[in-house]
Amino acid sequence: MTVTRRGLRMPDRDWSSAVVKAGVLAGATYPSDMIRDARTGREYPDPRAGMPVAAIAMALEYGEGQNHPRPFMQQTVAERRKEWTDGVVKLVQSGQTPEQAVGSIGQAMKEDIQKTITDWPADNSKQWAEVKGFNAGLRFTGHLLKSIESEVVQGDAAEGGAT
Repeated sequence: MTVTRRGLRMPDRDWSSAVVKAGVLAGATYPSDMIRDARTGREYPDPRAGMPVAAIAMALEYGEGQNHPRPFMQQTVAERRKEWTDGVVKLVQSGQTPEQAVGSIGQAMKEDIQKTITDWPADNSKQWAEVKGFNAGLRFTGHLLKSIESEVVQGDAAEGGAT
């Protein structure tokens, strides 16, 4: 995901170009944990063990199989994009270096995505809510929430954009 702001001019010596990425970054995988069935107390291995968190996040975002879409990333971007882009300008104008400003916005993006996940409404099926022991659409083990990160890519690598 890329958020851009045009028209902010800075001396070349201060900054060339940068992209702020937020979401599930490459490399995050589900651990080999045990899951407890709240109905029976029985524990079993998490079938997602070793799977990329980004693949699970995409299935949650767009829906897959019997699971309906839960567009937590799209919703966060739609609600916060202007705040993020305006924030970079305000932070630089208030005296932060461009690197500090972009890093601060990356952290805000991360926290906003995490808040959307945490605040997601109770939309699990009755059966799945019983297995989990609670009804919260994007929460179960907490691993998705902990896998949300941000990073700033500077220089030539930033010219190609972000995914």
